[in-house]
Amino acid sequence: MHANHPQVLDQIQQSVRTILGNLHKQRGIINTFLIYDDGRATTTDAGDDEVGVAANLTPLLAFSSEAMLLKGDRPRIITLDMAKQLVEIHRLGSASLVCICRKNKDPAVYRAAINTAVYMLDRVFLLLNDLQGGSSHS
Repeated sequence: MHANHPQVLDQIQQSVRTILGNLHKQRGIINTFLIYDDGRATTTDAGDDEVGVAANLTPLLAFSSEAMLLKGDRPRIITLDMAKQLVEIHRLGSASLVCICRKNKDPAVYRAAINTAVYMLDRVFLLLNDLQGGSSHS
């Protein structure tokens, strides 16, 4: 396994895009992003500027986390209710899954898919962490 270790890590990391892609296909979901605390971002929509998205959302993620910490909480889910969209932000260790959803759709339409993606990403990050010797998400 040691000789194939880099390829195994690459394939596991690619599974993040697959999970995001499956989530993006769900009715009611406009787009999905995974934003890491170091500013990197992953999205499945080729039309989106990953760096721009990360730059715009990173301060919001930091602010919302700090606000909750002041109240003695560590947020796992933050929901932003906007005019035409709902933005759900799910904390996953050192990354945040951001789902932009249609407000005119019942959240029950996409909630299970988001919860499944959160579960799967959490497992992928645990596996990557173990394979990389305990370092943070990649």
